[in-house]
Amino acid sequence: RYRKKIEELESFEFQIKLISELPSDEESFSDALLNMADFESEWKGLEDAWKQGDADLMYELAIGEGMRDFPSLENYYEVLFFKRNVQMAEKLEQCFSDRVCFMVVGAGHLVGPSGVVDLLQKKGYQLKQL
Repeated sequence: RYRKKIEELESFEFQIKLISELPSDEESFSDALLNMADFESEWKGLEDAWKQGDADLMYELAIGEGMRDFPSLENYYEVLFFKRNVQMAEKLEQCFSDRVCFMVVGAGHLVGPSGVVDLLQKKGYQLKQL
């Protein structure tokens, strides 16, 4: 029986530490949460974009709109997405060098500028969306 080794991109401890070290601008974060007029509709839009394979729309809905509407949350996006994307791309690149890998991440990490796909393409990898 063949068993694949499971490796984590980020440990549970890393994610808890990450959350605990988020910028403490509570007012901006609270404003962003309170101004989510239709949370259910927004998630439905993300789900539909994902099902259609529309990476540009996924980025716009998950990150782009928030960065425009709440510029004070830029540090949150930097910590929660962009810095982590670099680390994820590096770990996946290490995997490419010596084995076949299957990586599971939240879709928001894959799309847009500075997403894992973009970072790997900038290093010369040819990636194809299926």
